[in-house]
Amino acid sequence: MTRGWAPMGYELVWADDFDGDRLDTGIWGPWTNDAFIGRDWCEPVEDLHDERCFRVADSILTIEAPAPAQGSRALVPAAICTRESMWFRRGWAEIRARFDATRDGAWGAWWTNTRHPDVNYANSGYYTAENDVYESNIWQDNWQALNNQQSTLHKWHNDGGPAEAAGYRASSRFEDAAWHVLSLDWTADRMQVLRDGVRCGYADLATGFGRRGMRGFQDPAYMLLDMWPRGQGLTNAVRLDIDWIRVWQDPADDTQQHWIDTERSRNMNTQSIGGGGHSLPALKTAANRPTDWTVAA
Repeated sequence: MTRGWAPMGYELVWADDFDGDRLDTGIWGPWTNDAFIGRDWCEPVEDLHDERCFRVADSILTIEAPAPAQGSRALVPAAICTRESMWFRRGWAEIRARFDATRDGAWGAWWTNTRHPDVNYANSGYYTAENDVYESNIWQDNWQALNNQQSTLHKWHNDGGPAEAAGYRASSRFEDAAWHVLSLDWTADRMQVLRDGVRCGYADLATGFGRRGMRGFQDPAYMLLDMWPRGQGLTNAVRLDIDWIRVWQDPADDTQQHWIDTERSRNMNTQSIGGGGHSLPALKTAANRPTDWTVAA
């Protein structure tokens, strides 16, 4: 197994190398944003065996968002997540991927999110913390022309206040369709993104930005991969290829944690991985959530 750029001494705690002939639904589930459901311009794909959008061959996962049908304005985003099978807090996450940063209409991302489906956040004073580890936006529409690759932190507040965002410092981009290893180094005081072992973005969790501090970015998070078609008059499909995705953690640091649903995740059952994982059902039970999670009380 290729180690990528994970620090020496860190141990593998979760991985998918896409070795089968289709996406493993024991590891991945569909992701749909409640704000988009029912809109006539968005038709998210929920069948992970729909080969228009999800294909596995030669140990490569291809996520492809088809162009809208002729005469239709509906977008067909293809998005998957580990919300039902794996959450983690801190450590080293990485993927080897090919974002087509040359094709108009490609809006692909590797990101994390902290919103738990079994928690009622109403009046909790909580915000959902979104970390766009890497996002590639290449489109032209009625509002703007954009060719941008970036890393961004978002706070989605649940008190009716406006959302807030801050880009990683010293963020840099690439404009190619080549393979790259992208890494997220997440500690108590910072998040940094590396491309092929070289830092290309940095976020200070100690200083932070906006309202309500940075506690949300210390909460457990799940992983997402997606590709959206975007732009006026888009006629081509847009795609994202992933060779592998992994999470490594330092066994000497007990603040680095992961929660695995081992009955769903066949990947975890077949790899030789050290202990330290907690069952996902325990994470879903309020009494068993980490005591320092924002909504643990």
